[in-house]
Amino acid sequence: MATETLPTVRPAKPEQSPPSHQPSPHQDGTGGNAHGGEDHGMPTDLKAPSGFAVVVAVGAFVALLVILFLVGWIPDHREKQLARDEAAQRATALPQVQVTKISKQTDTGAHDLILPCNLTANQVTALYTRANGYLKDWKYDIGQHVNQGDVMAVIDTPDVDAQLEQSKANLEQDKANVAKSIADLELAKVTYNRYVEAQKKSPGSVTQEDIDTRKSAVDDAQAALDQTRASVSAGQANVDQLTTLVGFEKIIAPFTGTVTARNYDRGALLSPSNTAAGSEIFDLQQTDLLRVFINVPQNYANYIKLGGHTKVYVRNFPTRAFDGVIALTAGAVDPNTRTLKVQVNVDNKDGQLFANAYGEVHLPVEDTESIGLIPTSALIFNAKSSGNQVAVVDDNNKIHMKRITTRRDFGTTIEVASGLDPGDQIVTNPSERVSEGAQVQANQTPNGSPASQPTTQPK
Repeated sequence: MATETLPTVRPAKPEQSPPSHQPSPHQDGTGGNAHGGEDHGMPTDLKAPSGFAVVVAVGAFVALLVILFLVGWIPDHREKQLARDEAAQRATALPQVQVTKISKQTDTGAHDLILPCNLTANQVTALYTRANGYLKDWKYDIGQHVNQGDVMAVIDTPDVDAQLEQSKANLEQDKANVAKSIADLELAKVTYNRYVEAQKKSPGSVTQEDIDTRKSAVDDAQAALDQTRASVSAGQANVDQLTTLVGFEKIIAPFTGTVTARNYDRGALLSPSNTAAGSEIFDLQQTDLLRVFINVPQNYANYIKLGGHTKVYVRNFPTRAFDGVIALTAGAVDPNTRTLKVQVNVDNKDGQLFANAYGEVHLPVEDTESIGLIPTSALIFNAKSSGNQVAVVDDNNKIHMKRITTRRDFGTTIEVASGLDPGDQIVTNPSERVSEGAQVQANQTPNGSPASQPTTQPK
């Protein structure tokens, strides 16, 4: 066993004089040296830790790490286990569906079939020039009302005017040639008759050759007269044509209406060859009577009667109904849209409606017998059967898919014409798990919910 070394006990130092008179240890050599002496910074009497203490400390640190790990892992493991249990429970549980019984309609009288429409003018035309020239003056601008026959603009056509004057002069010259040809013909006839009479009075006084020559002169004079008369006719036709073109110097309103466009100002060069879009001088529309075209679904086509009345609404007057009269029908259903095109005339003498405005036509129709209303959310479109289906829950809580025929769509509800039986429980929220023969848990939709209430039909 090693001998334990005892610490050296040093004698107490005598009381020293004040520091100002105390010599430093290095001055007198009694306080230590550079290689030895007392070290006041580090204690030299500390004991080394034992091995048992080290083992205890390490064990406590490891136990603390284990406790921290368990604190974080146990709740996470518990949540994951609960999620697995819930997923397994859901996988084995029956799908829950909301069901409602088909509801009967509360109103079986007349109602309005609402269809979108555009209001178009009764007549629309673009006015172009028929003569080359310059726009001399215009009388009406956009938005102004014109009557049939009013002069809307005047075109200056100097070239056409000059051609007309030249044609008139040529016509007068042709007429003078006709008078000369008539005189020549009369002279030729007189000369021919003179030769014939001389031959009768004194045979042999003239030769047959002279008589034939005078006869030929008569024929030539007649041909010349016919030619000059044809020239007069051609000249007159040319004058008439140019006179007509000169008449186009004035743009005349073909019907009573409203100017909707004016594309040229005074001095603009106009040409009849320019018929591109926007090159017309004026656009004129007859807006005192508007035409409305609607596409009526085939199942309502039988309600269309010529002379029947409708109501037309526009956004400018949301609460005012304008009276419309059914004027024309296409007489055939469009094979692409299965609709009947119908024209409705709307009186607009007060000018409150605008052409090309968007509106709605309310067409009165009578209700026909139907099964009732179901929620729109219950519809299932089946591409294979090319139709609409609904899922019905029977008394054994099994799903059966039924194909239905629909009539009118009211937004949240839709009218069923055939395919369902009274009392059928309709699945209002079908999902991908709802299929033919599937076992489900049916929950009745509470009374008063939107799914079980029919939408109010427009009146």
